Amino acid sequence: MSRLARPVDALKDYLEVHCLGGDDVLVAFSGGPDSTALLLALSELNGPRRPVYACWIDHALRSVEEIAAERSFVEGFCLRLGASLAVRQAGRGELEAEASMAGGVEAAARRFRYRMLEEVRSGLGLKAILTAHHADDVRETRIMRFFSGSGAAGLAGIPEELGKIGRPFLRIDRGELLSWLDLRGQPYRIDSTNEGADYLRNLVRRELVPVVARIFPGFAEALDAGAWKAHDDETALAGYAKELLGPHGVPIDLFREAPQAVRERALFLLADKALAETERADARVSWRLVRAAALQALRMESTGQTRCLAEGSGLTFILENGEVGVRERSEARPAGHDFNGFSLIAHGPGMFRIGKARSCRLYCREESGHLRMDAFSWPLVVRSRRPGDAIQTSGGRKNIDRLLSELRVRVDQRKSVPILEDAKGIVAVLGSFTGARDRFRRNDLLVGTQAPGFLTLEMKGVAENDAARR
Repeated sequence: MSRLARPVDALKDYLEVHCLGGDDVLVAFSGGPDSTALLLALSELNGPRRPVYACWIDHALRSVEEIAAERSFVEGFCLRLGASLAVRQAGRGELEAEASMAGGVEAAARRFRYRMLEEVRSGLGLKAILTAHHADDVRETRIMRFFSGSGAAGLAGIPEELGKIGRPFLRIDRGELLSWLDLRGQPYRIDSTNEGADYLRNLVRRELVPVVARIFPGFAEALDAGAWKAHDDETALAGYAKELLGPHGVPIDLFREAPQAVRERALFLLADKALAETERADARVSWRLVRAAALQALRMESTGQTRCLAEGSGLTFILENGEVGVRERSEARPAGHDFNGFSLIAHGPGMFRIGKARSCRLYCREESGHLRMDAFSWPLVVRSRRPGDAIQTSGGRKNIDRLLSELRVRVDQRKSVPILEDAKGIVAVLGSFTGARDRFRRNDLLVGTQAPGFLTLEMKGVAENDAARR
């Protein structure tokens, strides 16, 4: 295939494979070289008789002057092609304000971008949205995901099709697109943020990829081969996990017999199903949360009662009626309080992440006043309070909510009180994270014995003071 024809032919092949017409799609057009090549290729493929649709989005993250110049280019280019252009804009400071909740400015911008594209696509009655991601984007994504700890699904890279999003250029290198535009004398815009070092992808592209290419000259082909292997592994494991699913969850016997990789994928499928009908359908569920739930299910006895395995991301992983399931958390939160709770499982001392911005450190000290190391057994669950929680005290079993009330812990603080639980039940209620007293499980066998040390817990991003040691 000649360089002159490659983008047009790649787009034509994509549309044919996915049973789409050139007038069924909306192009996400930024004015950059990749999307300029995509819009130009679609215009040539459609010819003068079929309409071309494009959408340009202002994320309000660059200078007013740069955005105005880009918009002028985009509007002029679409006018020359006869393309119908939709424009969507974020408010100044809007995405920065959402960054902490979205996982960064990049993530907030991406979420806004796809929301606006879908709004335009749906309004026009089109079948799909096309983006100009190419082979270099795929490789950079795989590198970032590898160093972020992704599994097979993440290492497979960017899918050619996901829902209403299509990516026809994934087998074309960035250099090929640039050469194609140069051969046609077609100008384009350069986003200044792509040249800076503020975003992870830019750092990977400018600093990491050149080093990798120098040490491993064939890295691109190797990454592609590894991605296909990861894709095949993920397809097999996800298929196995899907077969475990029943109408409400996974029967606990089947769950325990399956390999850990399959258990985790089954829980991800259940979590996706639980989120699908909510406003958080695109929410990300962390692997650590899923792994904690899967491991907890292995050691927890199945009874007639609903047992909570782990909580987080607005979900509750449960063991109920002999099945492992996932449901959306329905517990009402105090007004103005958006804390989702936390949960992790520790098999020994160490540092643990809780979601995107919280962390927990467990270690042993000789200082008394903490939880004795011989007062519990590993693994140890560290989590937030749940309805129905109770601890064994010298006066009998006591409901945690009643205990926290007696300790005068405010209602809006109770979600940040760490609960420690082992296989026999709740070990400790660390009220000291809110200025109250800690309470420990009664154990008469420890009276008068020498403690081998004391477990100390440090958490950040959980307690209201954001850094506490207990």
